[in-house]
Amino acid sequence: EALIKEAKSGNALTYAQARNLYSLMPDALRWSGTYDGMNVFLSDGPLILEWPTCYRPMNFGGEEFVTIPAIMESPLHVTSQVGLKEIVIYNGREVFRRFRLNGEKEFNRKLILDGTVMKNLVVIAEDVKGGKAISFVRRSYKYDIDAMAYCGDHFNDYGGAMMKSFHGPGPLPVCPAPELPVDIAGFTWDGGPPSRMHLIEFQESRPSLVTDKGTESGGRFNQYPITETTDEGLVAVASRQDEVVPDCVKVVANCWHNFGPHGDKSKLMEYTLRFKNYFPPTAGAAESDLAIRGMRTGIRPCVFRDEITFKDDFTVKDLLLLRSGKVPKATPTFLVIGRKPDVVEKVLNGETMAKPERFRLADGDWFAAYSPSTANTHLLVVRGSPVILNVNRYVKNPGWLTVHADIEGKAVKKGEGFTFELVSLNSSIDVEINTTEAVQRLRSYLASPEKMQVLRGAKTAESGFVDIAPKDYAIEIVIPKPSTNLNMTLPVRVPHLNRNWSAGLFQKKGYVKGVYGTGENRYRGLGLDFEGSAHIPLYVDKAETTHILAGHPVVADERGKNIAINVMHLFDAPHQWHVAVNNLTDKPVTTKLTQAMDLPRLDFEEREITLAPGEYRILTAKAAQN
Repeated sequence: EALIKEAKSGNALTYAQARNLYSLMPDALRWSGTYDGMNVFLSDGPLILEWPTCYRPMNFGGEEFVTIPAIMESPLHVTSQVGLKEIVIYNGREVFRRFRLNGEKEFNRKLILDGTVMKNLVVIAEDVKGGKAISFVRRSYKYDIDAMAYCGDHFNDYGGAMMKSFHGPGPLPVCPAPELPVDIAGFTWDGGPPSRMHLIEFQESRPSLVTDKGTESGGRFNQYPITETTDEGLVAVASRQDEVVPDCVKVVANCWHNFGPHGDKSKLMEYTLRFKNYFPPTAGAAESDLAIRGMRTGIRPCVFRDEITFKDDFTVKDLLLLRSGKVPKATPTFLVIGRKPDVVEKVLNGETMAKPERFRLADGDWFAAYSPSTANTHLLVVRGSPVILNVNRYVKNPGWLTVHADIEGKAVKKGEGFTFELVSLNSSIDVEINTTEAVQRLRSYLASPEKMQVLRGAKTAESGFVDIAPKDYAIEIVIPKPSTNLNMTLPVRVPHLNRNWSAGLFQKKGYVKGVYGTGENRYRGLGLDFEGSAHIPLYVDKAETTHILAGHPVVADERGKNIAINVMHLFDAPHQWHVAVNNLTDKPVTTKLTQAMDLPRLDFEEREITLAPGEYRILTAKAAQN
């Protein structure tokens, strides 16, 4: 009787959808994970009949640019006995789609979305009487990529070859090298020794601050892990940290030992760590692993960024940013200090150096580690604020590399901050980069790719990236094969794009493994990070010419910057497209839509449209006849 009374009370209830009563637990109410899409929702009004799933495109050998599996048909079915007012879809904290209704008792629509660009989509439906329903997530990401997905214990991310984030205390990676494929190195167990031999491994990437008002160690901070974006070429994650584990917990080790308790806000600093991993090329399916996993070796570019905000006025005595506490896994290890792209200042032998060394590294300066023995090679370029690199003889001191902010003795004010970035190139151990000259060639090529032509946009002076500022929301570049094989994965960044609009990469010429077609005239979606930048790995050694066009296929004028523009590639032969727009605001929007990228058979006619608040409209893209 009490249960029936509560069900009729009007309070919110948890709804769970199952095939039948006997499958209620396995279908809906069991312990869930990031690979699930169970229709369980909270509501005091509307009913969500269809939405959640976990969609993971799977291609042979993890190959990129495969159109059909990328299409995520996303049916959304919501009903209400009193009538619906509004349905909003959130991707994380951002409004992804908005539908305004006029009391209709049913909403049933299928959205066509890109399943290779990671999304975490939650529906909030509201009826005309204020009742709301909140859905379980519809999640999408490609199977063979290093997406942020949590283990069944919900503590650590392990969506690929490395842990990138945690629920609870934990650092972000800085410069991880690729593991060897299982066909070469064989299997290891969960947590077992990976097929890597790092020379630089910053296992502590959380800052530690010493001031005249006290000390705060990032190792005692809890974190809020965030996915910025993931697509077929990159994963971008962030870690917001502003809460300190209480003093009653004497030792803070990791997320498994110190999941709780929650503490107070930090007093001296808060910070956000960001990490981006550009994927090395796929080389086909492994014979001794799942066929949908690709073998990847070569060079992995990574970007690590630390954004620190000071929360009081004080004088900084020391701000430790990074610590490499592990002894390099090969001897001898040589450390190269470079100034700008083409200047080698010093080469140190970490095994025999007589005394500690200290180097001030400004924007564009770099350091690298290599060994003539079997090992991973690392090249790291400093971006942003200057830092101090301390080098110790690693035989005597396991903390052989530390990076500090160059602000010792500086008086800072509340609200001021410190930001720095490291762009790294990290090779797998089957790639030989074992001389100073080989490292310098990589640095020079990264600064100025050989015979690169920028046909649209402009190359900026940014250090560490091939950074191409778009012209009219797109770039076009051509890069011939390097005259010397570098095994290079070239990191290209396209800034100043709009996260509300679909972005895409059209490869006119370039590398694919070739199971699904040649490397010519291939298209895939691009994810954008929180700054609105696309990141594209180019495999310039694997094709005679790499020629790409990247950006927004369809754009709006300034009036339409807050509408959603969805462009989906539906078919390759012949090319077919789907274009839809959605007003994400609560006011009418009039804007002009224009095709910004020359894509086969898109032929989108320029038009001015007016969208009512929450209006969703599929537009006709005129396609040429065969």
